[in-house]
Amino acid sequence: MKSQARLKTIAPIAATLLALAACSSGGNSGSDAGSGSVDNEQVPDDGSAVDGLNNDDSDGAGTPGTVPQSSLPEGNIVQFGAINIGDDDGVASDLVGGFFQLDAGVDASYFESLLDPDNVNCVVDSDDSIDFEEISASYIPGLTGVGKQSISAGEVVVLSSATGTYAEITRQPAGGFIFYELPNGQSVPAGSVPDTITVDIPGDKFVAFENVSAGTVSPLSGFTLSTGDTIDTSTVFRWDEGRDDNSQIRIFTSTAGGFFLEDGKTVTCIVPDTGEFRFPADVRDQLGRDFNGALPLVSRIATRSQTQDNSVLFVIRESFI
Repeated sequence: MKSQARLKTIAPIAATLLALAACSSGGNSGSDAGSGSVDNEQVPDDGSAVDGLNNDDSDGAGTPGTVPQSSLPEGNIVQFGAINIGDDDGVASDLVGGFFQLDAGVDASYFESLLDPDNVNCVVDSDDSIDFEEISASYIPGLTGVGKQSISAGEVVVLSSATGTYAEITRQPAGGFIFYELPNGQSVPAGSVPDTITVDIPGDKFVAFENVSAGTVSPLSGFTLSTGDTIDTSTVFRWDEGRDDNSQIRIFTSTAGGFFLEDGKTVTCIVPDTGEFRFPADVRDQLGRDFNGALPLVSRIATRSQTQDNSVLFVIRESFI
């Protein structure tokens, strides 16, 4: 089974964002409770986020840990950024980034919990929201328990390989959003993503980072759904278990046709790479008994982080099927 990563056209983000904003003008497009949203306005905490998996779930779906969403621990991290280097079945497919100023400080341990390969991190949101995952296949983590603003990290972010510059992604504001992606008309470098990639952030409102290394990620294979070509709250997601120590699996789906429905929902889960997952009880309750989800966007991710002063940067490697 192919995921939506292969079916989805990755158009320039700015153009896609403007189109989605026009389509959703009658909805709740200013909200940002979902994973990966990059709104330039304050993000309301509307209580829709899920506190993760209930370890006492009677269907045996329990896992070792969960990531809180609605109440984040207070701390000194006030800026968060991420660069995503993606491939489609091993072939380079996308480069994208985003940087944010937080309305309140968050403890560094929270960001560490996002990277813990044993944790489950699920978020349910209204499909009215224009989230990062609705405008790009690539994963940028979202924080739902604190407001944030999209900010600049400089003109050009440079990605380097062992042989020199691999690619440059540029600042591209659009409608109050700030994204980093390849310049218009420029394609992702051909072939596989190099084994060694480092990232340099020049800095602006977001602080500068130098020579931050990306990890490596194995291709994802063997993905199946127990419910065929649709998803409901009973679906069991299966795949070939990963061999990487720190890899995670990302599963994103939304109500089939939900963008055009009043009560459509999206759900994002970042889960342990153990070969099997089902929605925890809290997620099933929020999705509702009648949830009918479209084919998911599925990937394996490996994330490295670096902290400087009051800012944390994630460099994500993501491999779609």
